[in-house]
Amino acid sequence: MTQSLIELRNVKHYYNGRLVLNVPYLDIFSNKITILLGPNASGKSTLLRLINMLEQPGEGNIYFKDVDIIRLSREKRLELQRQMVMVFQRPVLLNATLFENVAFGLHLRGMDSKIIEKRVEEVLKFMKLDHLADRSATRLSGGEVQLAAIARGLAVNPELLILDEPMNNLDPRHVKLLEQTVLDISRERDMSIIIVTHQIPQVSRMADEVVLLEEGEVIESGPAEEIFNNPQKEFTREFIGGII
Repeated sequence: MTQSLIELRNVKHYYNGRLVLNVPYLDIFSNKITILLGPNASGKSTLLRLINMLEQPGEGNIYFKDVDIIRLSREKRLELQRQMVMVFQRPVLLNATLFENVAFGLHLRGMDSKIIEKRVEEVLKFMKLDHLADRSATRLSGGEVQLAAIARGLAVNPELLILDEPMNNLDPRHVKLLEQTVLDISRERDMSIIIVTHQIPQVSRMADEVVLLEEGEVIESGPAEEIFNNPQKEFTREFIGGII
């Protein structure tokens, strides 16, 4: 039986008094690639910020592994946040080597230097970035920067990896490489992954689950195969078909 990692119940969020997200019910499942899909300003990034505890909803409850994240102390919230890693569309790396960037989060957690070295080497090898370990982050290409940011997140062994439009503005070669890397992470590390995109072909190649949003509401959600082959809503059919 598929287990829920994140549950949203009666969640509403407002900006300047305007309702921007209204989600009565949504489950995001463990060990799946879930893609948040929808046009611009549909609420995808807002939903990510609530899940990652960068903001708190105006109303409702959000559960992470059955823990209500709204009612936690600051210390407990930080503890849960450290089980999530979010990679933004334009990640920022330190002015240091790739190795040092990937090691950064481990140093913050006070890990032993020998354990850090071993962990970083393992992650760089898994990500096929070991040949770039000593290269300065300022000399990495756009695709390599995205891979480096994901490697930095993997090093801390999170429960949840969140990618906010990670493949925008990348050339087709790096898009293909990044997609395969994310699929490998999901399959080989049993990691839960949430990806935000508006690229329909990417969804069909990668998603286990799809959540389609429009104007802050979940129009339809479920297994990717069902969403693509048997959509229940007209908006879903038109969006997937490229009409919208």
